[in-house]
Amino acid sequence: MTEYVYNIIQNEWEPNWNMQNEEAFRDDLLNILYNRLKKTHVIGKETGRALADIRIDNIGIELKLNLSNKSEKDRLIGQVQGYLDVYDDVLVVLLGKTSPTTVSEIRSRLHNLVQSYIKPDPLLGNFKPVQTKRIYLIVKSPGSGTKPKSKPRTTNNDLLSKARELDRKLFGDWG
Repeated sequence: MTEYVYNIIQNEWEPNWNMQNEEAFRDDLLNILYNRLKKTHVIGKETGRALADIRIDNIGIELKLNLSNKSEKDRLIGQVQGYLDVYDDVLVVLLGKTSPTTVSEIRSRLHNLVQSYIKPDPLLGNFKPVQTKRIYLIVKSPGSGTKPKSKPRTTNNDLLSKARELDRKLFGDWG
């Protein structure tokens, strides 16, 4: 189920970049998810300090717009750490202007959170660890769906594509 939601957000949701705040992006995404999943899943806005922006069954979705400074990054990591006690899976969606360095740092810190939730398999003892929590990172920015210009060059979109590939290697293949 989480992979399906991931694919909707990553491949089908095209945010209106004229929106001014996270709440507008949340409501836009919620509308798309609700229309696709309302018949078979519990979906809605979450309220409360220890809850993500959107919940689909036992999946939490947290959106961050123009994430840049240290306190915002630290707050996001703290939020996700708390969400791991509430949700089976967490999708973090970075929207807007987020530098490749910030994306890389967030990815690494999220990976460390997931590692702390790897538990030994009770049937096999300590022989085979089982990952009980998953975190997915999605980065969406204006122009990320456009075709490259005729002159080849490295762009932020190229770096984000490479970052997504690294996500697949670190967190598993969801696509």
